[in-house]
Amino acid sequence: MLGDREFHSVELAAWCVEKRVEFVFRLPKSTTVKPSDSSIFTRLDHLPQSPGITEQYLQIQVTQNRGFGKHNLVLRQKRTYRQSNSDDAWYLMTNLVDADQTLKAYSSRFSIEALFKDYKSGGYHLEACHADLRRFNALLVLIAIAYLISTIQGRCIRKKQVQHYIARVTEPQRTTNRHSNFWIGLYGRLWIEPLNLWPTLATQLMALKPQKRPFFQRGLNAIVLIQSAL
Repeated sequence: MLGDREFHSVELAAWCVEKRVEFVFRLPKSTTVKPSDSSIFTRLDHLPQSPGITEQYLQIQVTQNRGFGKHNLVLRQKRTYRQSNSDDAWYLMTNLVDADQTLKAYSSRFSIEALFKDYKSGGYHLEACHADLRRFNALLVLIAIAYLISTIQGRCIRKKQVQHYIARVTEPQRTTNRHSNFWIGLYGRLWIEPLNLWPTLATQLMALKPQKRPFFQRGLNAIVLIQSAL
């Protein structure tokens, strides 16, 4: 079970231990811990840490709430490379004993960020529906069908290598795609719709820039390929 900072909870961690569920929860830097029996409680961001060096504490008390047992803690802050500088450290509470396994498990959660965006601001705004249980279940079925269709269309657009006309799918220093196949399929139709609505106006505007004709032609070819995928 993986959880970001808003899901950190010693109660949930204790439940995972009771149910023998492996977990990695990220903690806010303001969380207080007791690194050893002889030490006092201190904030996580006050613990010794060096960029690029992984620190691990085994079986320590996390937060001053009693009765929830002890857990392992892994600290990791990115090393500074060239112009990049990250002060945002990872403070991970876990029942795993291997620090590398803990870091690998938590880093895998970033692959689902695109899916979260699809269901929130990037697509259906599911959290804002405020529907009752019956309507919510019906809405989930409709979303699942629509999501599948848009994802298949986005995959076809990627295969035709024209996804960069719809969105900036990659960014410097970003290891995962900025937009999912769903997002590309959903907004691919919106990208080509203006040309379908105002073809005459678009042709007149392109005629004003004859020196840009090769680029316009590439865009028109991309539109044909995108339409064939929808």
